[in-house]
Amino acid sequence: MTRNAEAIESILIIDDDAGAREGFAYSIEDLGITPVPEAGPITDLDGFVAGVKHRAQAVLCDYRLKTTEYSSFNGDELVAACYRHRIPGLLCTQYTDLTTEMNRRLLRFIPALLRTSSPEPNAIRTSLRRCQDELHGTFHPARRPWRTLVRVDDVSQDGRYCHVIVPAWNPHQAIRIYFQDIPHDVLSDLRTGLRLHAKVNIGAESFEDVYFDEWEPE
Repeated sequence: MTRNAEAIESILIIDDDAGAREGFAYSIEDLGITPVPEAGPITDLDGFVAGVKHRAQAVLCDYRLKTTEYSSFNGDELVAACYRHRIPGLLCTQYTDLTTEMNRRLLRFIPALLRTSSPEPNAIRTSLRRCQDELHGTFHPARRPWRTLVRVDDVSQDGRYCHVIVPAWNPHQAIRIYFQDIPHDVLSDLRTGLRLHAKVNIGAESFEDVYFDEWEPE
């Protein structure tokens, strides 16, 4: 681990399943880091995140938290909020359809998405390093944002989503973006063929990991 990651002595574990929290704890202990399980419930996102630094140096969070009374928000919102507070956060999920649910704009603030419900210690170590590096301005090539052209390929008839093409990433593959992920000033003029600019991680290896930030309307 890098010098910054080595400073992490404890990780807050956020999951609505007590058994899953215990499983995460074993992996964290294998790294010589103290696990801090969060029993919940968590109702106030801002208040909770503001208190994280008093309890741990990083968080490891499951995605689906709203399925029970454990939380009023899902893990992507929590990890993104931690990022804005300069707290390293790892998001975990076992669901392969995550990108159809998750707010894509929040991916900009989630350096490490572990597509498993039981990450190995080495995966946690590597992901912590990526989070720490990014918070200090060093981006992995797949994560670095670039201002680039975005073209609207089509708009759904039900008014829920559109598909866009990012030529600098892949001129032949359309990416679905839900309207909830698009700023209102862009959404108000959204139409097929519209050309925009946005900050996009054009080095992403999969469409699932492509994020869009800082949209610029025509």
